Amino acid sequence: MVTADTVRIGAMTLKISRRQKQDRVFYDMLFDLCERLLPGCGCDVVLLPERSALGPEDRQPLDGPHLRQFASLARRHGLYLLAPLAELDGQACFNTHVVISPAGELVHAYRKVHLAPGEEKSTMPGSGFAAFDLPWFRAGLMICFDNHFPESSRLLALAGARVLFWPAFGNLARPAVDAARCIDSDVYVVASGVVDMACGLPADAFNCGAVFDPTGHVIARTDAADGLATVDLPLESGRLAHRPPDPNYLDRRRPTAYGPLA
Repeated sequence: MVTADTVRIGAMTLKISRRQKQDRVFYDMLFDLCERLLPGCGCDVVLLPERSALGPEDRQPLDGPHLRQFASLARRHGLYLLAPLAELDGQACFNTHVVISPAGELVHAYRKVHLAPGEEKSTMPGSGFAAFDLPWFRAGLMICFDNHFPESSRLLALAGARVLFWPAFGNLARPAVDAARCIDSDVYVVASGVVDMACGLPADAFNCGAVFDPTGHVIARTDAADGLATVDLPLESGRLAHRPPDPNYLDRRRPTAYGPLA
C-alpha cells in the first residue's frame, strides 16, 4: 500500500498445464488467481499476464464482461489493475491490455503491435505506443513479443515513461535482454508471465512475475508457479524517485543520424 514515500507494485505469475490450455480455461484460472492473491496484497498497481488459450466466448468488445469483472476487482481491492483482453472491434480481434483505476474506470488501452509468429492468423496488430499517467509516474505497456524489439521500450521512454509494464505468455526467460531494456532507456520493467507447461520445457525456463530496476537488477520475482511478486518503489514528493544515470543515454541521443530507423 502506498505510503508517503513508497508505491507498491505487483506482478503476477500464472502456471497453466497442457490440459488446462487445451480446455481454454485461461480466464477462469486468472480470475480465480486474482481472488486468491489480491486480497491483502497491499499493492497500488498490479500487472496481470498476457491473454492466451482463448475460447470463442473470450473474444469480447472493450466494454464486455471480462473488462467489467476486472473493473470489479480493481474497485474491491482499491488498486490500478493492468489486465488482458481479447478485444473484439467489429470483425477484428486485438491482443489488448487495459489499465483500470481503483474506481473501476478504464484509464488506458494498448493493442499489441508486434505479433508473435502465427498470432496474425487470429489477431490484428496495434498501430503504435503511447504512455499513460498513474498518480506516481508516467508508464507504458508492451506485450510479450513487443519486448523483442528495442524500439518498443525506447519509444515509451521518449514519451516520458519511467515504468514499463510487460505482460507475456510463455515467453522464455532472457534476463540479459530485460536488463538491457532497463539500462538503455533508464526505466523500471515490471514483467508478468504465464508458465506454459504445454511446451514441454521446465517451468523455470519461462518469464515469471518480476521487477527490474533501471540498472537491470531484479528487485522482486516469483517462483515459476502461481504467485505475486511485490516491490515498494521510492517516492519523492509523491512522485517516483529518479537519479539520472551517468551517462544518460536518452539525453545523448543523436536523432538526426538515425534516419534509416524510420
